[in-house]
Amino acid sequence: MLLYDNLYSSKHIKRSSYFKIPFHESKSTLTEAFNKGFEYSDCITDDARLTVLNAADAKRLGGDINTRTIVKNMEQKKGVWNIEVMNTISNETKYVQAKVVVNATGPWVDSFLNNHSKQTKFDNIRLVKGSHIVVKKLFNHSYAYIFQNGDGRVFFAVPWENEFTFIGTTDVDFIGDLDNFSA
Repeated sequence: MLLYDNLYSSKHIKRSSYFKIPFHESKSTLTEAFNKGFEYSDCITDDARLTVLNAADAKRLGGDINTRTIVKNMEQKKGVWNIEVMNTISNETKYVQAKVVVNATGPWVDSFLNNHSKQTKFDNIRLVKGSHIVVKKLFNHSYAYIFQNGDGRVFFAVPWENEFTFIGTTDVDFIGDLDNFSA
């Protein structure tokens, strides 16, 4: 919870807290075996809208926005990234420079760096598979639950779209081809 509390700074989101379940509004969902809990705030975003707004803000601040463009190669020298990019419509290649590169390739983060950077090899990310189901709403409040098994694995139950509960876990390592997988 320390991580959650330090990832954001907002007067609109409550910080984490400890509570006694018998006095908390979520108590009706839990058995008497549980007597204490922790509460923290999390958020969901519209990732497409967030991306567009970030790009618009960057342009407003003087940044160049290159849509439909892929990175062909990149290398850091003396604190500056030299990046070869190609427009996927015109096939035009150009070079750009940046002080900072944000790698937002999701699960492809290591393979992207290994295929496009001359820096050292990267193998930093642990990919996991999730198992999830959506059922009719299980409780009449907006709190989500994270339960921990005795072996350390966790699963969660999260209110979803006002009428459902999203239940799942992400505790199985994914080994395979990210470009060719199935559920």
